[in-house]
Amino acid sequence: MEAGGKLLSDESVMLLPSGVHGTPFFSSARMGGECSKAPLRALVTLRKGMMEAIQRLPGVQAEACVLQETYRPPPGEGTAVALIRRVAELLSGSGGWQLTFRKDAAAGVFVRDWIHEIVQAPHFA
Repeated sequence: MEAGGKLLSDESVMLLPSGVHGTPFFSSARMGGECSKAPLRALVTLRKGMMEAIQRLPGVQAEACVLQETYRPPPGEGTAVALIRRVAELLSGSGGWQLTFRKDAAAGVFVRDWIHEIVQAPHFA
């Protein structure tokens, strides 16, 4: 947010065909979401580290990372196969990425710059 972005949620978001939607879940009053919906540009998993870096993940590894963070549907409301298919579909647009970051304002600047320079580039698909 310090780098000029808007927060959907600092806990969970919903990935729907219409985009990424914020949830009412947040860890502190100051971290409540500022907007309710955004387009999905990339699926990025997070890892704490000493410096900011981002790398593309191979397909199977990206799917595994996303599935680790996915809520499972209640019994009778979906299948594991349908969930895996949906994750593969979501990853087919931009692929998966892993962001290594510090808990520092510089991480926000790094992500903002990556989004502007890479994700919004015409060749990014």
